[in-house]
Amino acid sequence: MEYTVWAVISMIIYMTILSLIGWFATRSTKTVGDYLVAGKGMGIWFLTFGLMASILSGGSVMGYSGTGFGVGYAGFVMLVSLAFPGLVISYWILAKPMRIVAEKHEVFTLPDFLALRYNNNRVVRGLSALAILLGCLAYMISQFAAMGWVLSSILNISYSAAILIAVVIMGFYTVGGGMKASMWTNFFQMIILIIIGILLNAMILPQVGGLSGLHSTLAQTAPSYLEPWNAEAGFPMGMILQYGLIVGLLAYAGVPHVSTKFLTVKNIKILKWAPLISVILYFLGCLSQWPGMAGKVLVDQGSLSAPQAADQILPHLIINFMDSPIFAGIFLVAVAAAVMSTCESFLILSSAAVVRDFTKNTLGKQMDDKTELKWIRIGSIVFLLIGYLLSLNPPSFILLVVSVAWGAFAAMFGPALYLGIRWKRATPQGAIAGLITGIIIGGVIGVLNLTAFSSNPILSGFNIAAVGTVIGTIVLVTVSLLTKPVESPIFSHFKRNKINHPTEVNDNLQG
Repeated sequence: MEYTVWAVISMIIYMTILSLIGWFATRSTKTVGDYLVAGKGMGIWFLTFGLMASILSGGSVMGYSGTGFGVGYAGFVMLVSLAFPGLVISYWILAKPMRIVAEKHEVFTLPDFLALRYNNNRVVRGLSALAILLGCLAYMISQFAAMGWVLSSILNISYSAAILIAVVIMGFYTVGGGMKASMWTNFFQMIILIIIGILLNAMILPQVGGLSGLHSTLAQTAPSYLEPWNAEAGFPMGMILQYGLIVGLLAYAGVPHVSTKFLTVKNIKILKWAPLISVILYFLGCLSQWPGMAGKVLVDQGSLSAPQAADQILPHLIINFMDSPIFAGIFLVAVAAAVMSTCESFLILSSAAVVRDFTKNTLGKQMDDKTELKWIRIGSIVFLLIGYLLSLNPPSFILLVVSVAWGAFAAMFGPALYLGIRWKRATPQGAIAGLITGIIIGGVIGVLNLTAFSSNPILSGFNIAAVGTVIGTIVLVTVSLLTKPVESPIFSHFKRNKINHPTEVNDNLQG
């Protein structure tokens, strides 16, 4: 149990660092803008490291290793196959125009932006807030579950007690400092994530003869693990292709913890190299797949006992193959740190959706900046507790929950946001119809298929997120063409030459 002692020491040190970051961030967080978009002062390194840490969270780290152990490459292919171009597309289409609009208007959230795009439509704002809540709650389940598995392994305590500890730690640094604390801690956490990814592969893969030995062994003992899909394990070819080709390319438009971070940048000049840096960080953050697959080989060979659950394979490997208890404790805390890097963003987004986007700007409840900031902080505490309660019964595969949440965001926000920025003809009525379609199909049905209808899912032959994205796009376009076009205030900021090109939008969005 020596590693547990060092894990506790490492956790105390890590929690102290995060608390200090949160304290400094809280001192400089005076307004709602400071809390929600970090005062729009982030440079390229805080943007890229913060954004990628929120994408490549512990849920993904634990999820990639868990599905690597349970099914092989299939889960990784489904979620990551087209993630790299999808990320670049989101930068190209969203980053520059969102930051330009944020410079001219009080835009702090994704519903803020969408409401402004569709002529300050309150229904668009209210539906956007609802969509954020649905997606964030699903995503928080995966994050808290990952944290529960990690901390229960570190401290040799129950899963529920481990989640409660995670709630306390995140409350220390997130509630006070908001997005600024989130971006600062994410920078730190992304560095940790890269280091542990590289070192874990360096230490675990030699146990199975390196990458070539891993593949040759699996080719004999579990050939389905090397296939890009695995129908028997719940990852059939059709599902993976639908998700990859549609959701993988469009999810980044709808994931609010990605698009909202485009509002935090200091100026648009830093966006030039941000896509390349982000793609490199993405690759480095996905390295836990191979240790998970190596765990499958080691268990089959009898060199390693089977973990309690597939998603627990990563801490299980660390505990059993790290010679030094000091490093084992540090590694386990590093994985726990990665888990926190996304959950903090969802706490802020969920609270802002209820307080700012729904209560204040949809229902019209009057509150000054100080009151709004107070209630957003209180809301963050409430959603910490909700996340704890929802994650007490953990899912079978964390990555499945992540995929449902990402898919729900793509179906709910992708059409309204991507088309809204690039197509002037999109109308508020079209956006409302598209949002409702995405919420019902990608959000509600997607979550029900994962829970109540898991044994007999609706549209079982299709990826429900991909269906929601396609139908939502068709509905938005159709309704927009059938309704009267209206001028949106955002497009005036994109015109390169207002005299010669009074109606051209895309000139200033390209490049």
